[in-house]
Amino acid sequence: MPNRQYFVAQQGPGSAGLLRFALVETSAGSGVFSLSFDEASLDQATSPSLASAIAAGASRLSAQAHAVPTDTAAVPAIQPSIGNNGAVFITNRTTTTTTYTLPAAQTAGLQFSFILGNVGTELLINPAGTDTISIKGANTATAANITTAAGAGIKNTAATHILGDTITLVSDGVSQWKMLCQSGTWAAQ
Repeated sequence: MPNRQYFVAQQGPGSAGLLRFALVETSAGSGVFSLSFDEASLDQATSPSLASAIAAGASRLSAQAHAVPTDTAAVPAIQPSIGNNGAVFITNRTTTTTTYTLPAAQTAGLQFSFILGNVGTELLINPAGTDTISIKGANTATAANITTAAGAGIKNTAATHILGDTITLVSDGVSQWKMLCQSGTWAAQ
């Protein structure tokens, strides 16, 4: 197993951050991993420095695929792909919508995470071709499951989003992306 890191949004009063877990192999090829975790603030004033800190932490892990691309473009230059499987994308655009397009879901186990790093943008995630995305609409136990129409995306809109909203999607190896975990409210486009 390669070195990995995971980000989980914290919930509750006064919580506006992420909890980062990192699994790092103690010595190459040993199969023994150490686990570490830390907390990082996502308040709007520190968002760019948080993104830089996460990117710096990711660069210490051996696999480049875990780098954390940050971009302020409407369509970021670095998009999810087979080559950057496991990447975490942080939106830092200050206006309108940031759009990502997933690769085809035919490769089982591809996984990507998306974090709302600035409340000035909406986050739109589109599937490739006629793939679909299956999620929960809200981060509650009773929220309804949503499956998009073929080729339609999911969106974390300005009407309901909160700084630090996240979603992690994993491919089923056929034609669908499934929600692995999420925080915040997401809807079919």
